[in-house]
Formats: sequence, C-alpha cells, structure tokens
Amino acid sequence: MSGMVRVHAAALRTLIERVAFAAYQPEDDDDYGRHLATVRLHVDGDVLAAVATNGHQLAKATAPVAEAKSQRPFAVTMSVELARAVVESLERFADSVSVLVENGSLILRQYPEGRALGTAHCAFPIPRISKQFPDYFGVIPDRWAYTIRFAAADLLVAGQRALTRDVFECADWLRGVRLQSNGERLQITAGTRARSFGSIPCTGDAFDERPLRLSYLLQMVAAAPGDTVEMRLPADAEQPFGFFTPAELNWLGIVMPIRTEESVVSCRRGGDASGKVTQLRRG
Repeated sequence: MSGMVRVHAAALRTLIERVAFAAYQPEDDDDYGRHLATVRLHVDGDVLAAVATNGHQLAKATAPVAEAKSQRPFAVTMSVELARAVVESLERFADSVSVLVENGSLILRQYPEGRALGTAHCAFPIPRISKQFPDYFGVIPDRWAYTIRFAAADLLVAGQRALTRDVFECADWLRGVRLQSNGERLQITAGTRARSFGSIPCTGDAFDERPLRLSYLLQMVAAAPGDTVEMRLPADAEQPFGFFTPAELNWLGIVMPIRTEESVVSCRRGGDASGKVTQLRRG
C-alpha cells in the first residue's frame, strides 16, 4: 500500500467539484497543457487538498483529514475523466470514505464497513500521466499588497455585460480587461481605447490598473463558493491575482496576469497574445 486517507465522502466530492474547472480542457487546443487535464489530491498537514491548473489559472480546495496512513505522504494525480468517475461514485457512499492508492489503482472504501448506500468498494485504474503535476506552491505569492472584497454576483453581471457589448477589438482569446480600484468602486475597462463597461461596489485598498483575461476572471469568481469574493494583488504587476473566500470554505484561486501592451501589438499583427505562461512560476 502506498497511501490511504480517510475523509468525509461529501467533502471529497465537493473538493473535486470546486477545482476541476481550472484543469486543462480539450478545447484549450494546446499540446503543452494536455498533461494538466488532471486533478491532484494530496495530504497537506492535517488537510486533504485538491488542486487543478491549466497553466493560466489554478484552484485549490481543502478539507479536514480524519485519518492518514502511508509509507510516504498520500498523493495521487487523477485524469479529469477519473475525477468525474470518482465524484459520481462518491454519491453512493455515506459518511466517511477511505481513499487508497494501491497497485496502480485508486480505491474507495466505505468507513465504517457495511454502511454504503450502494456499494462499499470502488476501484479505478489510475491512468499514466506523461508529466508530473507542477510544483504549484511557488506560484502563490507570500505577500499581498492590495486586497478588495466584492459581491460575486455584481462582478458576474458586469462581465456578462461586457460579453454582450462590442467592447473588444480583437479575437475572443484576446478579451483582456483592466481592473482598477479606488477603495470603494472596482472599475473594469477593455480595449485599446480603455472603454469602461461598468464598475461595481467594493471595499478595501486602492490600486492602479491591472490586466487580466476576462474569461478566467469570470470562471474564477463563478467557481468561488460563497457570496463574497476577496481579491488580492501583489505589488509586482506580473505576479498572479489571488481569489479567496471566507476561511471556513477553504478555497483559493490563482490567475496569471496578461500583458496588455503585448496583446495590442500581437492583435494588430495577427499574432497570439493569450497571456499563456509556459509553466507555473513566479514572475
């Protein structure tokens, strides 16, 4: 046996569901990221963490561990397909579930034995992944210079308004926006002529314009549990944005910034300025 962890079945299902959106998707059409069509589970101290990333964005959720036994720290990287199968299977389990990695398989066992709703045992072969899951710890900044809070619903409405208006001057994948705060309102602009398509109430710090890809901003805010989202920014504009929710929800998201100057030049030349980073890294 290479690892076992026991966690509440509903909590494990929620972990996977809250991060899977950030994994590489087939429509991304990027050979580099295919090995990132995965969800990583690993024990981090006294919690079980689920992590997914496509190289542009990252989501992490945690839940308390009831018990962990292993010769080495429990960790497994699941394909997105396997993660979906696990989520479906967990609906048949009651209370706690033991998750084991044994002989190349991921095994779910009801705990205590005999209390499963449909089955007390599920086993899934773990597909071989071409590359290791990236070391994501270095991506999350140690310090944040600015923090604001806003209602998730307000930002989603503003974002959808942008998608229905002609505020973008380039192809869909260049839909970058600029965010700016005066401490009371979060201003959102787009395009080379900085067209504003709305501002929403916020509380917190004031900061100058920061560029971010709109699709990732909307995905992250939509995925964040809870009604209020806390967005944190480092002092360095090339460092990632952080998205947080109340501590009891145990969730965070990271989005890499885009360079709007390069986007404008590439748009005029017909090039690609998607803001993709070649690897998860700082700076």
